[in-house]
Amino acid sequence: MKYKIISALSIISFIILWQFIVYLRIFPQYLLAGPAEVFNMLILSTFESTALKAGMRPWPEHVIMSVIRAMTGFIVAAAVGIPLGILMGWYKSIEALIDPIFELIRPIPPIAWIPLAILWFGIGLSSKVFIIWLGAFIPCLINSYVGVKTVDPTLIRAAKTLGANDRQIFLTIAIPYALPTIIGGLRIAVGSAWMCLVAAELIGADIGLGFLSMHGMQWLRPDITILAMVLIGFLGFLFDSIIRKIEGKFSEWRK
Repeated sequence: MKYKIISALSIISFIILWQFIVYLRIFPQYLLAGPAEVFNMLILSTFESTALKAGMRPWPEHVIMSVIRAMTGFIVAAAVGIPLGILMGWYKSIEALIDPIFELIRPIPPIAWIPLAILWFGIGLSSKVFIIWLGAFIPCLINSYVGVKTVDPTLIRAAKTLGANDRQIFLTIAIPYALPTIIGGLRIAVGSAWMCLVAAELIGADIGLGFLSMHGMQWLRPDITILAMVLIGFLGFLFDSIIRKIEGKFSEWRK
């Protein structure tokens, strides 16, 4: 309870400091909006009738489209990255086959793939999902690989002593032992998905939180840009909290 109060006071202090800086007019109004202006824009842009007056769609429409894009990329990344990472961690032949290619691709930032994404998929949903997928795929694969690779050898030896075969060891020891690390990778991946969202929505988008942020910049409306940033941060925090609860349940296995 004490730490929750400290966290709440930290957020309140930040908002007060932010509003105070805006009140002092250290920065021009077209560069920085205060929390009061951002909250006012949140209310005004909730409904279509008032949002149109601000020259934008209602923010729930942007949120829905961004969630669809981010979660599609994230789910596909998990569906590909987790099994591949597990197989690389368990079978040395697969690791030898995949690892050199993966290590060549891994340092390339997702933004660098935008020209190829447009060339391959056009400017529709697929190119945006591809960029988000790239950002989320890497932590899914790495954590799955590390989780399986670091299984306690004592457990494996004990299972072999009791007559377990490789398949049984893989399913009953390696996978359960690696689950907390794999889910930790999902936490990193969901954060990466939201970070890549803004870059992905630069590709010919006319709706989404990344587009909304750019719309505010183009019209010198920092309240719109900051509103988009706050919504992205809130959604990222929400999905991270869900995965964190799942992670806590699976972490009990090791205890």
